[in-house]
Amino acid sequence: MRSRRRARGNKDVGQLNAIASGERRKFAGSSHSSGSEKEKSLCDGCALRNLPFCSAAMAETPGATDRPRPRHMTARRRQALYRKNQRSEDVILIREGWAFRFAVSANGRRHIQAILLPGDLLAAPSLFKDKLGSSVQTLTPLGYCAFDRAKLWRAIEANPKSMHRIVSLCVEEHERNDEHMVDLVTRTAEERIVLLVLDLFGRLGRLGLVEDQSFAFPLTQQHLADAVGLTQVHVNRVLRRLKECDFLGISHGRMHIKDLAGLRDIAMAR
Repeated sequence: MRSRRRARGNKDVGQLNAIASGERRKFAGSSHSSGSEKEKSLCDGCALRNLPFCSAAMAETPGATDRPRPRHMTARRRQALYRKNQRSEDVILIREGWAFRFAVSANGRRHIQAILLPGDLLAAPSLFKDKLGSSVQTLTPLGYCAFDRAKLWRAIEANPKSMHRIVSLCVEEHERNDEHMVDLVTRTAEERIVLLVLDLFGRLGRLGLVEDQSFAFPLTQQHLADAVGLTQVHVNRVLRRLKECDFLGISHGRMHIKDLAGLRDIAMAR
């Protein structure tokens, strides 16, 4: 049994490294729509239109006749959406579904740098660079928008308000990353997991995706472990304790927040 477990673990590490280095599957996004009129209709009726990136990208500019229109694409569950150092001329925005951005260390361990939700870019540096130092994989079936970077920047540079929104977006992501790193080295295991749950609760709530303090939760315990720098065994122990204390519960692919005030007390412990 031990040898089988070791073999399975080696296989998982190999798959992670292959996804990150681009040695496995080809990038395989599929078109979600055809025709400029349908693309325009999808953008004009999109619930994400007023979020920072879309409001900057799609802003009306006096004298401009051609606003950037994204290609609307789809991806399967557990698909490699972007591979480390893959060249891309697109800026990709998540429209629906979940994904995560990650890096794999030299010893084969995965670190999840961000959980990506509707309205999120793969990473702010993708606005400026055609290569990223991380990989992205889908957690659920995904809908996303691919903006041509060159056309996007022509529109942004023509509108000072759009430029300000883009700069603010980049600064906010940088600050979130800094805060996350501080939490990883100063917080207890329980605090790290609670902070992640509350972050998802708040972000999904702003998107209208929380109902009766419950939301879809496609993350496994391994995903949680890789996101907060713990082992899966440690995550299991913390979640069991939080469940026994009636703070939260996970069932049928959903997270149920039972004691929001209690969770916030844990998060504010330091």
